Amino acid sequence: MVHPRRRTALSALAATGLLWSMLAAPPIAVVPRAAAVTPAPEAPPCEGWADPMTPPATIRVATVVDGAVTSVAPIAFDDYLARALAAQLPASAPPAALDAAAILVRQAGWYLALNGHEGYAMADGTCYDARDDEVDLPLAPVGSVKAEHQAAVAATKTISLRNTGYAQPFFLPELRPGEADACDPAAISRYPVVPVRGVVACAAAGLGARAILHRYLDPGLTILDITELSGPTRYETAVAASAAVRPAVPAGTVFIATGLNYPDGLAAGPAAARLNGTLLLVPGSSIPASVAAELARLKPAAIRVLGGAAVVSDSVLAALRSYSPNVQRIYGATRYETAIVVSRAAFGSGVPHVFVATGGNYPDALGGASAGARLGGPVLLVPGGGAPGGALGTALAAELRRLAPQRIHVLGGSGVVSDATLAWLRSFSPSVDRLAGASRYDTAAAISTALYAPGVERLVVSIGDNFADALSAGPLGGPLLLIPSTDAWPAAGTVAEARRLAPASITVVGGPGVVPDLGLAALAGAAPPPASGRLLLRYFCTALPAEPMLDADGIPMTEYDGVPHYNAVQVSQYGLAHFERWLSTGDEADRETFLRMADWLVSAQEVNGLWLYHFPFGGQPLPWWSGMAQGQAVSLLARAYQETRNAVYLKSASLSTATMRRTISDAGAAAFAGGYWIEEFLPPYSKHTLNGFIFSIHGLDEWVSLTGDATVAAWEREALATLSAWLPRFDTGSWSYYNQGPPPGSNAAGTTASMKYHLVVVVQLRHLWLAKGDLAFRTYALKFAAYAANPPWASVARTSSTPW
Repeated sequence: MVHPRRRTALSALAATGLLWSMLAAPPIAVVPRAAAVTPAPEAPPCEGWADPMTPPATIRVATVVDGAVTSVAPIAFDDYLARALAAQLPASAPPAALDAAAILVRQAGWYLALNGHEGYAMADGTCYDARDDEVDLPLAPVGSVKAEHQAAVAATKTISLRNTGYAQPFFLPELRPGEADACDPAAISRYPVVPVRGVVACAAAGLGARAILHRYLDPGLTILDITELSGPTRYETAVAASAAVRPAVPAGTVFIATGLNYPDGLAAGPAAARLNGTLLLVPGSSIPASVAAELARLKPAAIRVLGGAAVVSDSVLAALRSYSPNVQRIYGATRYETAIVVSRAAFGSGVPHVFVATGGNYPDALGGASAGARLGGPVLLVPGGGAPGGALGTALAAELRRLAPQRIHVLGGSGVVSDATLAWLRSFSPSVDRLAGASRYDTAAAISTALYAPGVERLVVSIGDNFADALSAGPLGGPLLLIPSTDAWPAAGTVAEARRLAPASITVVGGPGVVPDLGLAALAGAAPPPASGRLLLRYFCTALPAEPMLDADGIPMTEYDGVPHYNAVQVSQYGLAHFERWLSTGDEADRETFLRMADWLVSAQEVNGLWLYHFPFGGQPLPWWSGMAQGQAVSLLARAYQETRNAVYLKSASLSTATMRRTISDAGAAAFAGGYWIEEFLPPYSKHTLNGFIFSIHGLDEWVSLTGDATVAAWEREALATLSAWLPRFDTGSWSYYNQGPPPGSNAAGTTASMKYHLVVVVQLRHLWLAKGDLAFRTYALKFAAYAANPPWASVARTSSTPW
């Protein structure tokens, strides 16, 4: 059992608590219960579940007899949650308390499902977990589950908790008995533990579920009520959207378009909605397995392939005949004629709306396609210059006369669809208007404002800087709002329109690696980040421990081989956690603690800039040092200087930054064999440790942010380039490597990461993708997250020895 003063309160997926559990881990493998049970290896948990950002359909639950796993069986995830909720709250609890608790147990159950090979809900009502901490989610007997429990689980099905300030999609709050009997306004100081009786008391006092969660959790937390339609690629995302559009089968007409370019698919959304069908994407020369499975499910009456053989091959056309008796290719000589052909195939005369957009780009047409699907009108494309003429003008005029629309909406400004085209269109409808904004995002908002009243059932959100996911969103119907894929606050017009619409729910098309949490939080009603003037705000991966071991001066310590030692990483993390809580609460005690940690770093730093470790670990010579400690200390010291302008902190951070460029033989942490790497440990132990390198890079980045130091900025670019180029070396094909230079006797390619460190890297890479935009970081964040959902039983190491 882990010493109680070194136990973490929780460990969380891609979340604030995850790193502290890493920091508090002892340097030897620890099994938290005497009966160290290894789950049956016959199948991975939630088999086939590949999206860690949405809950699974089932969760595997183990039965334990005399400390041994006797069986592992899947049960429906919602049934699991209802049993967990019934074990926490009686059905007589106020509905708001049940809803708040249901959100918490859903998040906890989701986490346990993802970590199922290391954590199981047991039949005896306990939870076994082979990491350094434990998460208790007891299950009530089936017969004790009441209708109220099931209703609370159903009512909160789409709600998740997001720490948007960290660019992190998920974390695990802990619901516990005790802690507080009343609805305590000061309870946030105990974050992230949520007291059961306090939840009930708050509900009895009239607070709603969201207000209760904000009472006990970080006020910067965003509570999102969203449905995410996504998959690992654009093709799976289109399948997810299709399933949402047509949950009932058989379908009418399914449209097939290439996923490699946008023109042919722009007009398909309204047509698919009109013909009781969907839109699916293919690469052009093959049918992805997920698309084939969706076609088999849909059993469409007809399939229409958009574009010629150069776009979607004849072999694909032939293969599609296995799924429908009526398969045809429909297209025109250009994208403009193709849109006309699609309109003619789906719409009769007397339509209420026609949407006209440029065919030279996709953003404006996306909003029109979504609106057309909802309001019953086609999308037609124009070149955008002068009034349409020649054969295209003749064909467009004929189609508009046939459609006889009540209204024509020109999408985009005069720079994309000319005033001459707008004047020409007045011959075909009594009402012609232009819906446009200063950007693609503002144009989508203008379309929504003009066509929808407040109180819509559903708002659809996707990104505006790539076409594929928003194209798939077309058949869902509007309103559709677009946000950037970068982790930036959306356009003011987009936020204002989302709040005007006051939707009952939000449907996001595209995964969390594509559609940023911060943008969703903005549309869901979160306040924008304060204009504090600070360059450095919340650290991207910290949390307070439940009961740290503190010395007489309040500095955290950890026992190694039974002897308390200071650890610069832990001190830095403790200070960063208090800094971020001070930002949230304004409690001066947190500010004082954060600065006390910075003072300790200054006093304990060697003249060469290092913080030394004096306990033996991994065969490293005593004393030893860590590049990770150097980088994390810079992050804390830079914030201390930012808040106080005390040059002592700046000097200490400068000395530490310099160590990350010196080689180990020169009392530094850098290695330059084929790139620039900052070592977490001294070789030969754990050479090229992945998570430690990324934390060190973050220290360089924050030094540059604070000082503008061009030399260190060049170091950071070199480190990022090395990380980007070397990430394939850390991919086992089904998991990640912890390092690339293992201790003797380990795997020659590297030590396989434990679940904990694997997920730390997911958090880190996702953060780097949002901050730096390198597609390699996004690719491996998503790939490693998918591995975590279906871990390879034989190769996943259960422990990684580390002093953090």
